[in-house]
Amino acid sequence: MPDLAVLVVATHAMIGAMLAALTEGTGHHPLFPRPDESAALAVARLRPDLLLLDGDDVAASLDATYHAAAAAGSRILLFSSTQGRRDTERMAARHGVAALVLPVGSDAFLSALAEASLKSAPEPSAL
Repeated sequence: MPDLAVLVVATHAMIGAMLAALTEGTGHHPLFPRPDESAALAVARLRPDLLLLDGDDVAASLDATYHAAAAAGSRILLFSSTQGRRDTERMAARHGVAALVLPVGSDAFLSALAEASLKSAPEPSAL
């Protein structure tokens, strides 16, 4: 799997830092939104290969986030540390994106990144 630019959007700074460390540890490049920058604007500015999106963040419920990702050709991996597997997968399926439930080890994280990077980015017209 080639190096991926991974935009990390997390509600809690510690979770974001942990995911960034896992991202770096698997040979990829973590990116973050600027302070007070929306996820949609960060995606448009950075054009990441993958958006690692917290299902608890308001950005996960905004169509603008998914439209920006589709326009940038970014794939999305929706994660949650507070919702159960079923709820996280249901939310991800509604948006046609991959899902990950935390906590997770580095092997499972790497597998989730690989699966998400193989998934087609949604077409902007399909959203």
